[in-house]
Amino acid sequence: MAYEGASILITGGSGFIGKRLIEDLKATREANIYAICRDEDIEGVRQMRGDLRNYDDVQRAFYESDPALVIHLGAVAPIGWGYRAPRQVITSNINGATNVLDACRQFGNVPCVLMSSDKSYGKPLANPVTEETELNPRHPYDAGKAAADMIGISYAYTYGVPVQILRPCNVYGPGDLHWNRLIPDAIKAALLKRALILRSDGSPIRDYIYITNLVGAIIRLIDSIFYGDVLKEGLGIWNIAYWQTYSVLEVLAHIDTVLGTKLCFECADIEGAESETDILHVDGSAFADRFEWMAQTQFDHGLELTAAWIQDQL
Repeated sequence: MAYEGASILITGGSGFIGKRLIEDLKATREANIYAICRDEDIEGVRQMRGDLRNYDDVQRAFYESDPALVIHLGAVAPIGWGYRAPRQVITSNINGATNVLDACRQFGNVPCVLMSSDKSYGKPLANPVTEETELNPRHPYDAGKAAADMIGISYAYTYGVPVQILRPCNVYGPGDLHWNRLIPDAIKAALLKRALILRSDGSPIRDYIYITNLVGAIIRLIDSIFYGDVLKEGLGIWNIAYWQTYSVLEVLAHIDTVLGTKLCFECADIEGAESETDILHVDGSAFADRFEWMAQTQFDHGLELTAAWIQDQL
């Protein structure tokens, strides 16, 4: 299937999800891909240097790419310095989304896929969360993502910008260079035979999805934008998940099983741990039913592939 030379503008193209999405789009779809980047080169795409917080940079990227679709992945991760620098996290995530959405409006209501997160739900009052669940953010990152969602909804209702909001659960897999995320950090600790420092007591429960499966879901949505009827709906909000739900300690047990190791870990008093959500279980059935999509990668197999990639990096 080809997009007949259509231009797709991607923000956050040098990130974990962005790199894999660009690889798959180039391998399977004949689109002209443009990317806004601050400092990292992306092979095989037309790059434009810029900061998403600067509207002039965003506008210039629209003029140069004349996009038929925008995929907004650019964001600041919640972990590490994200807790210690809330203003930077909030302004990057909110201002970046606002600038992209407003450029979509100014350039004739260009359709926008807005990558959000299940963290928008914050500490939900009930589980599993559906797209109708009330947003209840507590951490600054969660609040920034929830606010960007609301801004996207407002642009869809007020200006008619076609907006599709995706809220994936925790993503893991080869290519994730955020070593302070649980899975890459734990695998690295197991391979190096060092102790793992947890940011919790090991009880928080999350859903996990392998990177290839998430990218496949995004491409399924893009196909529907170009060739289906999803744009007739105007606004779409979709959870992406695979019903692979584990506590932190269960994740560590699976890693031990896959690698044949026995991880040593300790629970540390880390900044921001009190803002951790105890249970965040995501119901992704609406997207799966609407787009006839199903994730394929079982958790242990995904861990095996991730561990092999991390071993190569080490």
